[in-house]
Amino acid sequence: MENARNQHRTDYAKELIKIVQTTKDREELKKKIRDFLMVLLYFRQQKKEQPLSTLLWDIYERTGFYYDV
Repeated sequence: MENARNQHRTDYAKELIKIVQTTKDREELKKKIRDFLMVLLYFRQQKKEQPLSTLLWDIYERTGFYYDV
């Protein structure tokens, strides 16, 4: 089950990267996808380095989600 879930995550990221590489006209879309992938990579690294409560607070602050709710 864990292996299938990791494969799904990998496929999703690969598809986003493929969109960035093949999309010619949509610079705004490409920038949003690149920014999203950078944030995703940051949070994946942080999950290894800090407690869950700290990670969640970081996600709330960086995404603005905390202020929207």
